[in-house]
Amino acid sequence: ALFRLRGGDWHESILRPSADEDCDEQCSIAVAPRPGTLAGEDVEYGQRGPTGSGYRNIIHALRVGDGSQHGTVTWTTKETGRSVRSFLMGQPDTEFILARAPLVRPAKNIPAERDKYQGPYLMRRHTGEPNLTSRFAAVYDAWPQGGKPLIDRVEWLTPEPSDSLCAAMRIHVGDRADLIYVSADDTPRRVGDITFSGPIAVASTQAGRTTWAYLYGSGSIEAPGLSLKGHPDFQAPLKRVLREEEEAGVNAFEVAADLTGDALSNVWLRIIHGDGSAHGYRIEDVQAIDGGSRLLIAGEPGFEMTSPGMKMLYPPHYEIPGPQQLEIARPAFAQADR
Repeated sequence: ALFRLRGGDWHESILRPSADEDCDEQCSIAVAPRPGTLAGEDVEYGQRGPTGSGYRNIIHALRVGDGSQHGTVTWTTKETGRSVRSFLMGQPDTEFILARAPLVRPAKNIPAERDKYQGPYLMRRHTGEPNLTSRFAAVYDAWPQGGKPLIDRVEWLTPEPSDSLCAAMRIHVGDRADLIYVSADDTPRRVGDITFSGPIAVASTQAGRTTWAYLYGSGSIEAPGLSLKGHPDFQAPLKRVLREEEEAGVNAFEVAADLTGDALSNVWLRIIHGDGSAHGYRIEDVQAIDGGSRLLIAGEPGFEMTSPGMKMLYPPHYEIPGPQQLEIARPAFAQADR
C-alpha cells in the first residue's frame, strides 16, 4: 500500500489491526513513553481536548519512536490467534507513534462501554514546511492461527532519478523476489538492472533471473531477457449514469466511444469528478448503443449527474461541480522465455 499526498505542513497515516478484539504487539522500532494523549501531552484520557482535536483525547498510552527508520509491526489477536505483519517504509521528519484506543465493535458503539474494550493504534506523522510531500508505504503479510508468515523480508529501494511521489520495494518470498514500482508520472527510472515507467509495475525474479512482469495502465518494463509495453489509458467524457433502482434496470455508464472490441470484462474503470476525486467500478460487460458504448458495472454507481456536475445519492450527499470523465487503465503481462 502506498499513500501519497502533497500540500499543507502536517500529514498523518493511521493503521489499526482487528476492530473486534485486542492484540499482542511486536515492534522492531525503539519507542519511548510520551505523556497525555494524541490531543496533547497535557490532555489525559477522556478529558476535553483543544477545539478540533476530535476523538484524539481517547487515543492514549503513547509510545513514540523515529519514523525515518524502516521497520515492522506484528499484531496477533488474543482470542482467535490471527496475525498481520506490517513492513513499514521510513520517511525523514516523521514520528512513529504506537498507542491504545477503544474498539467500536465490541462496545457496540455505546460511549459508556468504550473503556472496556481497547486495542492497538499506529500513527505515522510527517511535519515540515508548507506544500509538504509525504509517502506512507507499507507491505502487509497475514496468516491464521497455526499458520506462518509468507514474506521473508522487504527491501525499500530508491529509483533513479529519485522522485518524492515514487516508491519501489523488493519483496522476498523464498528464492523469489518481486520488485514493485509505483509512480505518479511516466518518467523512465532504473531500479537495479530494470527500467520502469508508468503508474504501477511489477517484475518478478527467481534465482536472479527475471521470470515475469506485470503493468497496470500505460508504461513499460525493460529487464534482462524480458520487455513489456503497457496499453494507453482510455479517457472520455461521461455521457450518462444508469441505475438499476431506477427505470433503466441496470447499473452502467455510457460514453461516446466504441469499446465493444476491447476485452474489458472484470477490468476496473474510474469516474473522475470535477475536483479530481474519483470512484472505481468493476466492468461486467460492454454493450454497443447508438453513438457509443454502455459499460455495465458491478454494484451501484452511488451518484447521479447534474447540470453543474454530480451529486452523491447516499450520505454525506455532497455535490461536486464540473465535468465527469470515465477512465480505463488495462493490465498487461509477459512471461520470460524458459
